[in-house]
Amino acid sequence: QIDTLPITMKAATALIARILYTKADAIVAVSEGVAKDLASYFKLSQKRIHVIYNPIVTEEMASLCMEPTDHSWLNGGNGPVLVSIGRLTAAKDHPTLIAAFKIVRSKLPLKLIILGEGEERARLQSLIEKEQLQDDIQMLGFVDNPLPFLKRADLFVLSSRFEGFPLAL
Repeated sequence: QIDTLPITMKAATALIARILYTKADAIVAVSEGVAKDLASYFKLSQKRIHVIYNPIVTEEMASLCMEPTDHSWLNGGNGPVLVSIGRLTAAKDHPTLIAAFKIVRSKLPLKLIILGEGEERARLQSLIEKEQLQDDIQMLGFVDNPLPFLKRADLFVLSSRFEGFPLAL
């Protein structure tokens, strides 16, 4: 988009970007080509630029999405269904997700499916029961293929406090 700006704006934008890039701890690019262009255009060391590719939807992935799931909430008629995928650990912050779900649930007929397993399972189940949400939240544990759940859900939610490279996302 820099090329479409007037000359003075281009120069100002490039200068600001160069300053900001030099202050960054790391820079992420979506391909090797973008990484090389960034390094060249802004005179940056390529060692500071990390490539994280966008996911590619393959035929196999599309096929996995189409596998059936017999979960009744995902077959319609239950209102919107939210799906969360992640280990049941403190870092994933499922208590905040459950609290937020309770607030929204008081206004809309929602359901929440949590896929994943971990040491926080008992604590989260107790929280769900304490908040009287056991009719609206189900923790299904680890699922080999979560893609059919994602395909049929109305919304994917990620409540992590921090992520390095969120595979679920």
